[in-house]
Amino acid sequence: MAEKIKQPVQFNNQVEAINANVEKRENPKDYVPMTLAINNKGKKTQKDYFAVFNSTTLGALQRMDLKDAGLIWGTKQAIRSLGYGASCKVAIKFKTAWWQQGDLDIKKGGIART
Repeated sequence: MAEKIKQPVQFNNQVEAINANVEKRENPKDYVPMTLAINNKGKKTQKDYFAVFNSTTLGALQRMDLKDAGLIWGTKQAIRSLGYGASCKVAIKFKTAWWQQGDLDIKKGGIART
């Protein structure tokens, strides 16, 4: 995988804007790179990427220029309105595995996180 990556992952760089270059996409199947405006200690550059996975915090995301990111209205609204609130963990203990009995007959389960 490492030899397939032409541009290595960059750390300690601030992404100032994401541009999906939607206006350049005449055919939805055509490849058009995404352009990131990057600030590295005062040196501003723009780089094209095949794909962008943004996993930043909401505070940092709200400071990015996303007007050309190609986001739908609902996603933009979620970014504007979401925030971090208090949270707690809840656990429930049952005397018997009632979900494995009777009509339910659930044999496998999973773990969920929110």
